[in-house]
Amino acid sequence: MVLLTPTIGQWYTNRSGGAFEVVAVDGNAIDIQFVDGTVGELDEDRWAITTVEEIETPNDCIISLEEPGDVDINQTEFVSQNEWVDTLDFMDIEFVEIEDQGGHI
Repeated sequence: MVLLTPTIGQWYTNRSGGAFEVVAVDGNAIDIQFVDGTVGELDEDRWAITTVEEIETPNDCIISLEEPGDVDINQTEFVSQNEWVDTLDFMDIEFVEIEDQGGHI
């Protein structure tokens, strides 16, 4: 088995037939996007043990979240940090009180 180097823009398929594209490589993190548009992340260790093969770009993939023609390379409108969505806002988090049973928590 040959270990492939993750290449941005290259499509791969894994053992179960799931096709994905490498969209970013940052240090130990490899960001991927699947055919249906969902995104994920692998670290270098996980990449090394995952059996992948290079493939051509699938015909049914969602290449971008934007509609064709919506991309403006001269875009001057930016979203301020105050408008960013925090994923934790959508999580139902329940805090549990831990009792001290030995003098230390």
